[in-house]
Amino acid sequence: MNQLPFPGNEVNSEHILYKKIDFIIENIKKNTYRTEINRELAIQFLEKPRYYLLSVHPILTFKNKIFDVHQKEIQSFIMENFNTDQMEGKDIIILDKKLTPILVGNHDGQIFLIN
Repeated sequence: MNQLPFPGNEVNSEHILYKKIDFIIENIKKNTYRTEINRELAIQFLEKPRYYLLSVHPILTFKNKIFDVHQKEIQSFIMENFNTDQMEGKDIIILDKKLTPILVGNHDGQIFLIN
């Protein structure tokens, strides 16, 4: 499993998007319309050229980070870092540039499509 940092460019911590992290996470937790999919299918839903990747720390919210990533970077990241057979993954949320959540991944290697 890839232990390198997250792909893309980290968004400045002063960016307005950081103020919306808690709201985004809470809305995803409330959303019961999600479908578990495999990593091969997940990358097919990433058709736009750029996304935001939100790295979610399970306890220490001040460690949450946002990255501006290219489509190919996030697709490679998913393929290298998610494996349900070995229960390996990262706690992430992938949002489009309009801040709509597309995919959620967890540390057990599961990936969910947000409907």
